[in-house]
Amino acid sequence: MAGTDYLAPAAIGTTVQAYDAGLQSISGLTTAADRTIYTPASDTYAVTTLTAFGRSLIDDADAATARTTIGVVIGTDVQAYDTDLAALAAISTTGMLSRTGAGTATTRTITASTGIVVSNGDGVSGNPTVSADLASQAEAEAGTDNTKLITPLRSAQSQAVRLLTSGSISASAAALDIVLSSYSGYTNFQFVFTNMIFTANSALRMRISTDGGSSFITTAVYRSFSANILAGSTAVSSNSNTNASTDFAVSANPIGTTLAKSARGQINFSTASQFGVDATVFNEFASGIDGIMTFSFGTYQTTGVNAVRFFPSSTTFASGSWALYGVRR
Repeated sequence: MAGTDYLAPAAIGTTVQAYDAGLQSISGLTTAADRTIYTPASDTYAVTTLTAFGRSLIDDADAATARTTIGVVIGTDVQAYDTDLAALAAISTTGMLSRTGAGTATTRTITASTGIVVSNGDGVSGNPTVSADLASQAEAEAGTDNTKLITPLRSAQSQAVRLLTSGSISASAAALDIVLSSYSGYTNFQFVFTNMIFTANSALRMRISTDGGSSFITTAVYRSFSANILAGSTAVSSNSNTNASTDFAVSANPIGTTLAKSARGQINFSTASQFGVDATVFNEFASGIDGIMTFSFGTYQTTGVNAVRFFPSSTTFASGSWALYGVRR
């Protein structure tokens, strides 16, 4: 251009751009879409990718807007910092988590104690289970273990005398049968009866069974060892008899048909070895005079007795109440 000397020293930096290393570096770059330049060193420029997402982030005015852009809004997208959560995160041991204070936590394990059994107390292998360490029947009966819990059933089983069953005698019943095998763990029994009356005067008899009460032995296997009869306070008779019979004669005096002539008493018997019976029966010996009869019996049957039968010798029951107790000796 006429009148302008572009090559004159005074024109450099005024009319033309003075040389600059940074500009020289930029002039050598090749750009493309979604690229931007940056300085990896002084007066040195390079090209890097700048995506649409990157541009959407760097145009945000503040950190809150930037967190919204990238989907990490505190309290919505990410958990706000909490000292209790930090304490949980710091735990490295196994077990159940327990908050021990503000910003502190630890692990706990359920442990057993007297009478309590714990499985998987730390919960690592599955749900913890807590159960009672219950005494067995044998342990309840022995009464020597002080570390087990005992149920009402075991408590009853441990008692020296336990009521097993009771009832009323049905009118016109020919017999009262009791299956002893229903009460495992007992070999000694006590049969107690009150207000027993018959439809006609008759003696009370007893037989045994070895087949659970399906049948009762009627052969001569029953023996009476001794019998004592008192009328009031007067001894009427006392004798020993080893003769075999087809049943036990539990009462020597007839039991009557009214409450005034009813009988009451208890019959103790054992199935542990040779079947044995001790009986005490109270009923009217003579008009207005109570009689007391005590008997001892045994059988040739040594094992397997599992039911007993009580029956009038020649009539039927009219009424009465009874109870069977198990006795531990």
